[in-house]
Amino acid sequence: DTSQYDLWGKLVCTNFKISFITDDPMPLQKFHYKNLLLGEHDVPLTCIEQIVTVNDTKRKQKVLGPNQKLKFNPTELIIYCKDFRIVRFRFDEAGPESAKKVCLAIAHYSQPTDLQLLFAFEYVGEIYHNPGNSESYLNLSNLLIRILQMCSVYLA
Repeated sequence: DTSQYDLWGKLVCTNFKISFITDDPMPLQKFHYKNLLLGEHDVPLTCIEQIVTVNDTKRKQKVLGPNQKLKFNPTELIIYCKDFRIVRFRFDEAGPESAKKVCLAIAHYSQPTDLQLLFAFEYVGEIYHNPGNSESYLNLSNLLIRILQMCSVYLA
């Protein structure tokens, strides 16, 4: 019985990560540092290896791909991560359509068929949109040199 370890909250998917926002205040952290981009219950989409949806009542499981449809309402979502984590989400309190929507969104953004769906391509800087502007590249290289000098890296 794992009910003592269960957390209640909201599951949110962006084009960068899956965030699980708990209803309870955050418990004491195990470590003394904090990642500014990822919370304790977040999974970057690039870390997802496989997505499996489960329906307990129909005893069905389906491995979700990017352009697949779900013919059943999932009661559970299992995410197998490349860093060997296995993350499980139950949809006991969620409506059937919202559970289906979030599962399909995670599959859509974690295995994109179009590069524009990736976080890195959506937030690409102006420097890459204007290749004729060599001044931007020069400023970028000067900035990199200053950063390396601040880090006491010897430049020949």
